[in-house]
Amino acid sequence: MRRIYLFIGFFFFCLALFFAAYGYYLLIRAPGSDISAIEFIEKVISKIIRLMIK
Repeated sequence: MRRIYLFIGFFFFCLALFFAAYGYYLLIRAPGSDISAIEFIEKVISKIIRLMIK
């Protein structure tokens, strides 16, 4: 039973990371830049993962 709760918690954690990255993208990105939202989110998530590994 604990595994199910851990999986659900991890899922919502990843979902929250995704929406936080998207909100960061909407607030910070330069107007008129060509970078797409998906590319920006991939960059942010890769930076977060690098910080977690170190």
